[in-house]
Amino acid sequence: MAPCGSTCAVVGCTNNTRKLKDFMNGTCFQHKRTRLTCCPAPYALHSMPKDETKTRAWLAALKLKNPPKRGLYVCSYHFIDRKPTELNPNPELFLGYERQPVKKRRKLNRCNNLEVQANSQTSASTSDIEVQLEQQESHCNGDASSDTTIKSVTKCSVQTQWEDPALLHHGYAKLPTNSKEVRHQATQCSVAHNILLNDSDSLLYTGIPLETFNTLVSVLEQFAGSFKMSTRDQVLLTLMKLRLNLMIGDLSRRFFISESLSSKIISYWIDKLEEVLRNLIPWLPRETIRATMPLAFKTKYPKTTCILDCSESLLQKPKNLDSRGESYSHYYSHNTVKYLVSIAPCGLIMFISAAYGGRCSDKFITMDSGILEY
Repeated sequence: MAPCGSTCAVVGCTNNTRKLKDFMNGTCFQHKRTRLTCCPAPYALHSMPKDETKTRAWLAALKLKNPPKRGLYVCSYHFIDRKPTELNPNPELFLGYERQPVKKRRKLNRCNNLEVQANSQTSASTSDIEVQLEQQESHCNGDASSDTTIKSVTKCSVQTQWEDPALLHHGYAKLPTNSKEVRHQATQCSVAHNILLNDSDSLLYTGIPLETFNTLVSVLEQFAGSFKMSTRDQVLLTLMKLRLNLMIGDLSRRFFISESLSSKIISYWIDKLEEVLRNLIPWLPRETIRATMPLAFKTKYPKTTCILDCSESLLQKPKNLDSRGESYSHYYSHNTVKYLVSIAPCGLIMFISAAYGGRCSDKFITMDSGILEY
């Protein structure tokens, strides 16, 4: 293997170990994972042979008088078999000195460029028809002379036709343009399908059984946004953040997406979950509270209906000075968000208030949240 910093010795070739490393550590859009684990390397850097005769053959092929001091390396694109073999031991392809100078092209206006692209698809058929017509005319005239030649009109696209050899090893260079096909592939390769195999997995990552998770996903399908991920993966990503409090960078690597997209998905679905699931927080009737009351409450606090508590969560310091002052908590000496929670004696959460700044007192939140109306 070539050491770090090695570059192909062929004139005009810029392939090196750094480009190869960055390419393999990138994400493969077809397999949704790093290319290092699923895709072959597009090329390799082969070192100069130790045999003196073979070394001279390499130097002659590359038109080099003396080898570099740090060693000489040639990438796979310059070998017929993509590596030195007994039949083709020397680099023979794309050696640089056979390349003709690139002719400069004049710039085209955008409208002309679009017309050329539209006409390039029919250029081949047009040239064939014109050649056939001219051949028929020459046969019909009958006076063919040595000076008369058939002139075929060919139209060439101004667009430069080229192929990147590195892209030939990947199928994502020609992805389906149909959005349904893309969504179908994303569903087949979903992270949730590989992670949530049974109830124990679902309880570990989301806190709910697998059947409940599937029901939740089916309910939230109608609220799906314009994200490219499947709704199942988006809900799993959000619940994993709420359940495990994983870092955004960790979640983005688990789901093979960027950190900014992970934050957008979580922010979007937290609002939707609050909107859809708020009705699932019931206020238990007094008979149910007494029937499910633990023994410790029955003996000492038999008339207890609920337990109230103002909980606080740490908040990132806001940039706005007014918001920073409203959310500052003297108890925690930090910016916090505060909310009132009502819990039944059996442990069921029956009420959650709106969020308040950490500066608000418990009395104000209790009076303003509407808990006294129950």
